[in-house]
Amino acid sequence: MRTGAHPGDVHADVLGDGPDVVLVVHGVGFGPETMGAVAGLLADGATVAVVHRRGYGRSAGLPASGGIDDEVRDLAGVADRMGAPRVHLVGVSGGATIGLAFALSHPQRVASAVLHEPALGPLAPGVWNLLIDLSIALGRIREPQHAGRVFGETLAGRAGWAALPLEARDGVARAGDAVQHEVPHFAAFTPAAEELARLRRLPLVTTLGA
Repeated sequence: MRTGAHPGDVHADVLGDGPDVVLVVHGVGFGPETMGAVAGLLADGATVAVVHRRGYGRSAGLPASGGIDDEVRDLAGVADRMGAPRVHLVGVSGGATIGLAFALSHPQRVASAVLHEPALGPLAPGVWNLLIDLSIALGRIREPQHAGRVFGETLAGRAGWAALPLEARDGVARAGDAVQHEVPHFAAFTPAAEELARLRRLPLVTTLGA
């Protein structure tokens, strides 16, 4: 596995050496380590970059992003460093939202995308309302680790949260600062149906559920 980034850039772990470049983007609270199994499978036939978003993993010390547009610029920067004019995107939750925003702003750079549960604003009211409620609740919490736990329990449900390995729950708790900062950004992501319609020509799949 190759790792690295220029000062100020987000970090990415690079696996494999295939001709296609895949950017794997983790979600909110759950960091890049949660994408390791998927990345390992994809690396059998491609060069895979597991992005460490700001506030997570080896990018934990970078300044926080100012919103989804900054996250998109970070992804473009990873693709540029890899010399990839076009990339395949794999994202989960917040990572899927960032992947979708990347496709909207850089459609010419997307070879394909598989995005699991991206936020779509009022076009996906269940997720949108959850993000709005979480933004309000997290804004009232002063202890970041508590914010991480509240986020994880709300997202997964009490039973789902309790079923997660302790290491995973501790990781979300440690990411509390990032969670508090970025949840409002995802709540504010509200693409219009006309914008999304422009993506129909791309090989793009969104998924929902287990």
